[in-house]
Amino acid sequence: MPHHVDLTHTYPVTPERVFTAWTDAATMRSWCCPDDEMTVSTCTVDARVGGGYHVVFGPGPDGNGYTETATYRELEPARRLVMELVLHGGGMDERSVATLTFTPDGAGTRLHLRNEGLSSAEVARLHTQGWTHSLATIAAVVATE
Repeated sequence: MPHHVDLTHTYPVTPERVFTAWTDAATMRSWCCPDDEMTVSTCTVDARVGGGYHVVFGPGPDGNGYTETATYRELEPARRLVMELVLHGGGMDERSVATLTFTPDGAGTRLHLRNEGLSSAEVARLHTQGWTHSLATIAAVVATE
């Protein structure tokens, strides 16, 4: 049975600014680590349907790293982003789909992230930790842009 992650975060900036955090390589490099112990050594983005991103994380404290590659299935600026994710390394070889919706909320944005098709409850737990950290880090990045 596939597992999933559902998270919502509110940001005090426009949907355009939050969306850009997901589709601009320089901005992604600032937030997309799953924890404070990892770094992004490579980040490229091709912001179009059929394009996507490629991120190399690490090495981490244990000397290992991993990669995440996304292919954008849907890309509606400042509204919706659907991507097929492939995560490889760190003991994982995982495929899933993440859907992000960017909804105006007063003067800010409510972001909802659903990551589905995860292989186990443990993988879903690890993804929840990583996504939670990333969503919180985006808040600091978009506030200073």
